[in-house]
Amino acid sequence: MTFIFKMRKKGIEMTNVYAKRLLLHFVSTVLFIQFCINFDMVLSQQTTQWTWMFKTFFTQEQREMNNKKQKISFVTTDTPHFTQCIFSWNAHRPHKKGYFSFYAQVRDTKSKKWNILHKMFDWGVDFQRSHFTISKVGTSYHYVRLEVPKELTVDGIRILIEPHDGAQLSSVCGLYVSASRLDHFVTEKPSQFFSLPSVCIKGIPSFSQKILNHPRKNELCSPTSLCMVTSYLTHKKLDPHIFATGVYDAGLDTFGSWPFNTAHAFEQTGGKYCFYVRRLPSFATLYKFLKHQIPIVVSVRGILTGAAKDYHKGHLLVVTGFLNKGTKL
Repeated sequence: MTFIFKMRKKGIEMTNVYAKRLLLHFVSTVLFIQFCINFDMVLSQQTTQWTWMFKTFFTQEQREMNNKKQKISFVTTDTPHFTQCIFSWNAHRPHKKGYFSFYAQVRDTKSKKWNILHKMFDWGVDFQRSHFTISKVGTSYHYVRLEVPKELTVDGIRILIEPHDGAQLSSVCGLYVSASRLDHFVTEKPSQFFSLPSVCIKGIPSFSQKILNHPRKNELCSPTSLCMVTSYLTHKKLDPHIFATGVYDAGLDTFGSWPFNTAHAFEQTGGKYCFYVRRLPSFATLYKFLKHQIPIVVSVRGILTGAAKDYHKGHLLVVTGFLNKGTKL
């Protein structure tokens, strides 16, 4: 998975990618973040495209118009057929009171009928909660992603946002959907990347979740990783403890919710950078960002050569470079 940060046209992304020789800062959950600069990368070693990104960023004029509405929506149809999507947003959290509720529904490829609205999140002044819902036809929302049954595909998605108790829709700045067809994903061969030139990004602050004075420090890889990257972007040393408070998901009882982490990172950078969750199409895309001196936070699972331990439940890492085959640390 990938988080994407953008300074207007800049961004960060998250994706499950396999790479053998990465320079890593080990922190700790299940995500993938990337900071990107003023360009779009569409590089892939895959023969079949399996993941797509749909997004909108509201202008100041559009935000003022949205404030006059009772709800706002983001709709895209006739997309490539997909079976999973992940939603994230950028917004300024209500200051004194109020909260936003986020919903999503998908359109059946064959019937062209819209499925039920799935409630995804509530996000407000001092709380955030994700939800689990399931429809009669089997589409379901699992706290951070919307899933479609194996026998179905969908070709459209609608996002709906409702304000409550005085929350202002003008605070909503960007909406993002990462759609994927996971049955089309093909594992890449690491050997095809061994000849790529080495690259290293300097100046990323090093934080360790293991030394944090927190009762659940072993679960804080997501906020710790984001703290490293946001500290790098803002040139300030942010506190992982404070960051973790702003991302805790009361619905899933975790600090690792991807959308809450990206939403809070947007706040921590004062809205100068956009953050969103995305699956990257290939390692080639990841490498391109590194070559442009853009740090990446990756979600890994399983055995990683040279790591302190095996990560069978997933782990979040900040990638600061790549070493080609034969290069010594």
